[in-house]
Amino acid sequence: MRSRCPVSRPLSRTLAQDQSQRASRLLDFYFEGFGRDCFFFDLQDHAIPELETISKSLTEVAPHCLARFVATSDVHCPGRDDAPLQDILLCVQTAATLDDPNRMGMSDDSSPLRTAKKMRVLFAHVPGVIENNLWTAERCQVSLESNRGEYAPAEPERARIVGSMC
Repeated sequence: MRSRCPVSRPLSRTLAQDQSQRASRLLDFYFEGFGRDCFFFDLQDHAIPELETISKSLTEVAPHCLARFVATSDVHCPGRDDAPLQDILLCVQTAATLDDPNRMGMSDDSSPLRTAKKMRVLFAHVPGVIENNLWTAERCQVSLESNRGEYAPAEPERARIVGSMC
């Protein structure tokens, strides 16, 4: 089990509000419920001020509770050049237009798929974090079957029309 999105998880909010006793109780709850070998904090590196504060707080509290980390990254598009397409998709999903000043949007373009090399550089300051990713992955048993037909067939023309509306 890994903690959810770093900004929205209860422990992060508690640390951000400087409620150390409540944070300690939450840590006890997580470790008792999942076990120390099955619970990791995920660290992300995106240009989101709250995320930077929370990651710093987590790395400070970790040694006191023997917590471990994995390095994760929100991936919203394959590459930075695809960020505008992700923005259009978000407009479609939220029934907004690109020129709406109040629409939901990505705060930056730091959510493309990252290479292992890039992740190692971003998290070099946290000992063992990349190795924990591998250790966690090796414990998973996943079987993906191709051609199961779980997705609707792509409709490029319809996507082009919807995209032009945004």
